[in-house]
Amino acid sequence: MNNVKEFFKETLLSISPVVIIVLLLSFFVIDVSRLMIISFIVGSILVLIGLTIFLIGIDTGMAPLRKILGEYVSDNPSKWMIGLLSFIIGFSITVAEPDLIILGQQIEQATAGILNQTIIVLSVSLGVGLMIALVIERLINGIPFS
Repeated sequence: MNNVKEFFKETLLSISPVVIIVLLLSFFVIDVSRLMIISFIVGSILVLIGLTIFLIGIDTGMAPLRKILGEYVSDNPSKWMIGLLSFIIGFSITVAEPDLIILGQQIEQATAGILNQTIIVLSVSLGVGLMIALVIERLINGIPFS
């Protein structure tokens, strides 16, 4: 139950600046109907509840995976395995990014199909995965970033 309070507080602190700014603008700068303000407040409360539940789910579902991967990486002396795991994680996260998929669609439309959306998404994802793996290898080998 204590985690629920922490996640709720974290979510509240995250969304409250946006809610406050929108409400201040609605009251003092933009003429907004009462129904719209009430809808916004109800929506903000639902976002607060939804994000709190989402964070609880992430913590519950991902904590075991995080622990297993952390133990594996720390116990595994192979730098190549750590680099490969870093590449896979970076690639997987990037290839699933909705913004990148939309960008790929827009580029494909802008180039009249010359550049394919799949090729763009895979190219960017491979690049991000490779860069993350290289950064991890630099950290492991103690190579300074400068």
